Amino acid sequence: MNPTPFPLPRLGRKHKTTAKGPKGLPTSRRLKRLGKHAQLVEYRKPKTKPAWLNPQDFDALSETLVVRERRFTIKEPGCRTKVITVVTTLLDPVCYPARDSAER
Repeated sequence: MNPTPFPLPRLGRKHKTTAKGPKGLPTSRRLKRLGKHAQLVEYRKPKTKPAWLNPQDFDALSETLVVRERRFTIKEPGCRTKVITVVTTLLDPVCYPARDSAER
């Protein structure tokens, strides 16, 4: 497996600010670029509870969740090229290098 980075969307991209915002826009919001292929992203809690989640667990969720995204292109001889995005709550790129998460 030979992971190589793939570019992420640009900083300041348009996003939905409400649940019924314009179609085709992401509901997440990019907070900070950590490098050419890494970023911090904020996801918002949905306004309505999903059917599979009980009310107590839904109420216990925070309003937002910040995650770190890192994108890789996996090239293996004889196979199609795959682009994967590794998402983690381990936000510090110094303590948790992207190379470590790509090799797992």
